[in-house]
Amino acid sequence: MMNTDKPFHDFELVMQSMITKTQDYFETEHETGMAHVALDAVGVDSPALLDMTVIVGLGGMINLLAVFSFQTSLVNAVYAWMTVGFHDRPDEVERHRQAAIGELVNTILGHCTLDFGHLDSQGISLTPPVILDPDNVFPEMNHAVFSRHCLNSMYGRLNISLVGFPEVFPIKT
Repeated sequence: MMNTDKPFHDFELVMQSMITKTQDYFETEHETGMAHVALDAVGVDSPALLDMTVIVGLGGMINLLAVFSFQTSLVNAVYAWMTVGFHDRPDEVERHRQAAIGELVNTILGHCTLDFGHLDSQGISLTPPVILDPDNVFPEMNHAVFSRHCLNSMYGRLNISLVGFPEVFPIKT
């Protein structure tokens, strides 16, 4: 059951944490800057999906989906960074590319829980990262709305979206 009395700034806190921790991760781990470009904030029909998309559920009082969608060029860079010294067989490359992106998102969101853990005294659970099948559209979520942001790097683009429901995601007027 969802809690509907969360103030809007909590959603902004979650999104800002995801943006900041993502920028910090790329800068610290890979010496790669990620420039932030805000996209439509609320009332959008769908997240801006790129070539590879990872979805993680944020539990507890937050009760949202975090959607990270990567351009192929950025996926390839992450895969190269995370598999230095590995010699994948051709039939393993795609599975390891997905695993690298899933691990990156899991690491970032794990760091985020330090920022927004205070929103729920019981803690914020995270579902395992799920790679969205590129042949399918984003799952319908019965009147879902999204907060979307874009990060650009020299390696490619990353779109980050928060997916919620209208009754818990007040629309600013």
